[in-house]
Amino acid sequence: MRDCNPGGGFRAQDGQRFRPFAEHLAENGFAAALIAYRGQPDHTCKATIADTKAAVRFVRKISSRYGIDADRIGAMGRSAGATLAALLAVTGGVEELEGYGGHSQFSSRIQAAVGIAGVYDFAARFTVEEQKSLQPKLDAKLKSNGDWIAAPFSPTNEHWLRASAINHVDVNDPPMLLIHSRNDGTVPWMQSRDMHKKMTEAGIKSEIVLSKTGGHGGPPNAKELMVTFFRKVLSKQDAPAAAAKPRR
Repeated sequence: MRDCNPGGGFRAQDGQRFRPFAEHLAENGFAAALIAYRGQPDHTCKATIADTKAAVRFVRKISSRYGIDADRIGAMGRSAGATLAALLAVTGGVEELEGYGGHSQFSSRIQAAVGIAGVYDFAARFTVEEQKSLQPKLDAKLKSNGDWIAAPFSPTNEHWLRASAINHVDVNDPPMLLIHSRNDGTVPWMQSRDMHKKMTEAGIKSEIVLSKTGGHGGPPNAKELMVTFFRKVLSKQDAPAAAAKPRR
């Protein structure tokens, strides 16, 4: 089972923009669900993250009805959707991000994630020179991200830190594939490099694919990379259980 997050600058989404990825998964034998969630301009990150978690819990709730293995759920997304897929992977059971959207008797923990061109460290995006230099219209991006996070920017602000997946990584997290193009002019490719480094240092089976071209959409073989990764890590012998992550 795969949850698909469409991206879109943390604006509210109905999931339809990512239908080609869901259809590709279905064509390759996976059940796929498109996630709709709240976002800018009317809602902030807490509501967005809550909606993605509620979607996972709902899928787990109805899994037996549709023959879905509730212990093998993955999430994937591109751009903002990749950010959300990564947050799903690393915040299962984090109390301040749980408990919203219903179906609370079910876990929101996933067993694998694929992120294409996501932001995983908001502070680094706006403070590290090698990343700042690759992003045109940086002030507009800072404002947009700040509106979604709902706090003035500071690299030590608790809200900005909480919205960054890289700050939640620990050994209990599931495997993740990070895909990024080096010529991405929207989100610096170093975001995926640093997230991969943090995960491997924590002992997680993280993989990374960096392409020379592809821009913010990622390399043309991203769909095939996604399918190969999910087939490998969500096999019955390898998939971790759906238990909640210890609360921090």
